[in-house]
Amino acid sequence: MNKTKTAVLAAAFAVLTSAQVSAADAVQVVMNGSPMSFEVPPVVINDRTMVPLRAIFERLGAIVAWDGSTQTVTSTLGSITVRLTVGDSTMYINGTPTELDAPACIINDRTMVPLRAVSEAYGADVDWDGSTGTVYITPYTPLGTGTQQRGFGELRDSIIASGEYEGGAYSVDFSQGTISSALTYDTEDDAIYFSAYTANSTGAGMLIFNDGTPLTVFVDSNGDLLYGIFEEGTNKFRVISNGLPLPYESMEEEITELIDATLTLAEHCFDAIGSDTTLTDLGVYRNTTQL
Repeated sequence: MNKTKTAVLAAAFAVLTSAQVSAADAVQVVMNGSPMSFEVPPVVINDRTMVPLRAIFERLGAIVAWDGSTQTVTSTLGSITVRLTVGDSTMYINGTPTELDAPACIINDRTMVPLRAVSEAYGADVDWDGSTGTVYITPYTPLGTGTQQRGFGELRDSIIASGEYEGGAYSVDFSQGTISSALTYDTEDDAIYFSAYTANSTGAGMLIFNDGTPLTVFVDSNGDLLYGIFEEGTNKFRVISNGLPLPYESMEEEITELIDATLTLAEHCFDAIGSDTTLTDLGVYRNTTQL
């Protein structure tokens, strides 16, 4: 078969009608214990569940880029980059080709991708419960490198939708009275910042990166900048400073209260912009204690 015919067949496959795919209305997708919803319901092609690409990639915490001229999607999470092209049965993981049973396709103006293949490309565990028609996905978290920020994508999108853009960042201002507070997504650093400062520049904040870096809470207390680095999947944090020796034992209760208050305020801001992300999604379980 010549290349022209192959290209035509690939394009035809990409726009298959509902008569050639089976609806997967009964299929439920659950990630980290939370059911997922989709603008276009999952469908089954060649015994593979297909879901909208942006929903699955961003829920995994990946950055998604779409090239309409080539109908190619490229997504990146940490050190892993996945590339798929509509109608092409080859997926590339960091440049290495992987054959797909069902290539990406377009249904109801949404690009659909194979759920298991793209999830496993990022190291996620995928389990199928045939008795309930449910796919369970558990994202991979590298040991010792911190949480993969499972809620990062959802929180980022909420900030973009609610915030104002200036200088490469989207920001939502929550300032009241003498307290300046904001939730910001920096497009260059691919990071989310929460900050709250008083008129005398005493304050606190939170840093969330999309590269597996552990969640960090910072507190500017009495001129000393303290960083609470959270242990993966726990309520425990380790305090480091800007190089100054500090009496941590005598300050433990005060530091813990400040970090707890910062996290609580940040969650209120998440809720205020309509985000469903919680601290648990970011790998932090309350109440906090110092390591």
